[in-house]
Amino acid sequence: MATSAKIANLGVDLYKVTVKDGGSIDFFTGGGGVNIDGDLTVTGDFTQRSTNDLVIEDNLITLNNGETGNGISETTSGIVIDRGVAVSGDARFLFDESLQWYNSGVIDRENPFSSVGAFVLKTTNSDAAGETGGLAGLFTNFIGTFDDRDLILLDATVGDPNDTALVRVPDYYETRLWDYAGNGALIPQNSNVPGQPLRSTNFDRQSIVNVQGMIDYITAYWNYNFQNKIVSPTPNGDTRVVAADFDETGVASIVRIDIDGAEQVRISGIKTQFTNLEIEGNTIRPRSTNADLILEGDDDGSVKLNTPMLFPKYVDPQPGGTDPDAPVDGIKLYSKEEADGGTGLFFINENSTQDEIISRNKALLYSIIF
Repeated sequence: MATSAKIANLGVDLYKVTVKDGGSIDFFTGGGGVNIDGDLTVTGDFTQRSTNDLVIEDNLITLNNGETGNGISETTSGIVIDRGVAVSGDARFLFDESLQWYNSGVIDRENPFSSVGAFVLKTTNSDAAGETGGLAGLFTNFIGTFDDRDLILLDATVGDPNDTALVRVPDYYETRLWDYAGNGALIPQNSNVPGQPLRSTNFDRQSIVNVQGMIDYITAYWNYNFQNKIVSPTPNGDTRVVAADFDETGVASIVRIDIDGAEQVRISGIKTQFTNLEIEGNTIRPRSTNADLILEGDDDGSVKLNTPMLFPKYVDPQPGGTDPDAPVDGIKLYSKEEADGGTGLFFINENSTQDEIISRNKALLYSIIF
């Protein structure tokens, strides 16, 4: 077949090359190229280019050109990437007209999902009629917004009252923030910072905290700070109120008050103990052995008894003893078996003088006799 090296400029406004229906026109350049000096318009329904690299100088590519409907009539428009036959579906970067989203730059409390149309990454079978299919992941190291607007993380179900901002994290993600040290749900205390739950070596101040991690942190923090004790403001304060429950300690439940590191008050289910005094039921006694219990009024005030005073019979703890020891100063009153005085009320003073206080009748009798 003869070939032509050149088609001359015929000086016409329109030049057509026509073949029969279903025919084709092939250009074989032997490794060269085809240059078109002017616009290229393709009116067919399908255009295919087999090439390794496509270089386009234009800064904008228009898809779905000539759309006359309200939005994208076919719902989506985008780019399809053929992934071959070894995987489940091609990759698609689409603009989906059906998606609604919460635009933080538009304040519409009645209809927060007022913005329509959004980009979506999907995978779908190459022969699928529509763009349905699974979502594809996006790997990047930054997502930002313009004009200091909020970044909204919400479920895409419009109008669902159960929508929550959800960021999926790995199971037990909270253990990457705090060091549970095999201690179950309770994060151990940081020995270097008393009162603070122990941080993991992976802890970062910019990390997102999940709900379980927040619950565990608050539980541990209050356990080490104010759940079972009240302490003075400094971390190592030694003036505090401490509560210890039997269910936690295995010993009798108590509430303890320490002042400057020394226990001053201990309250249990049966008695209350102060520094040098304890109250058990309706009994008040000193905590120190052989210590006096002192009741006194302020300045010139008196100790007032609104009910009769009862003196139980004195029992000397010393073998064979019947009377208390003499006081260093003053007088002791006590009760024992009635003697000649007829009262059973005895005294012993600082001079070791000991006798029974006589009754009125006995005093009259003795005055007549003697």
